Amino acid sequence: MLKDIIGISKGDIISFIGGGGKTTIIKDLTYEMIPFYTVAITTTTHIYPYHGVKTVFLREDLPDENPLFFARDMDSNGKLVGLLPGDIKSIKRDVILVEADGSKGRSLKAPAEWEPVVPDCTTITCIVIGLDVIGKPLDGEYVYRAERVCRLTGYRLGMTVDAELILRLLNPDGLLKGAKGKIFIILNKADIVGKEEAYGMGRIIKVRTGKDVIIRYKRTRWLYEKCT
Repeated sequence: MLKDIIGISKGDIISFIGGGGKTTIIKDLTYEMIPFYTVAITTTTHIYPYHGVKTVFLREDLPDENPLFFARDMDSNGKLVGLLPGDIKSIKRDVILVEADGSKGRSLKAPAEWEPVVPDCTTITCIVIGLDVIGKPLDGEYVYRAERVCRLTGYRLGMTVDAELILRLLNPDGLLKGAKGKIFIILNKADIVGKEEAYGMGRIIKVRTGKDVIIRYKRTRWLYEKCT
């Protein structure tokens, strides 16, 4: 289970940044943890409400439900307005999961100057990369902030996204930007490129970055494994 791979304990604040798949992975982790912990989900950006998770706003009385989604407000588009980073530590839950970055549904992104918004109280950061982007063109259809990815990697628009591009993007101005605490890199949708290829890529990432790598792949259900 993902919670065991990461080694979550009471008091952890886990921020998720990077490409598409963050919401799904947060949901997976939430439902692993609710038999053991009270869980809060929140964001420092703007996102649509989580289906099946009750939303509460700051300073409201808390219902006796687990998990809960904490927000500051709702905007005119029906998106939840995230908490200020300084408000997150005040949430009274055993474990807090923070969606701290947006990617417009793209599997790969580069952060803008103001991104990601990772709270200082974060104890674990999970960086998500969707491997379904491998083999796709480096453009705005598949990569969020594709021009910035080019500047950070030396690739040109229209070139094919490959493992080397992702490795180059894992730098302090790219996907590692803002990460705090213990850092994990999650290679999502690993079954699309093949588990063996994803493992090989994960091992190279671990050597190059010194960070632990987890692959997420589908069999009869979604599974997580740590690259060793």
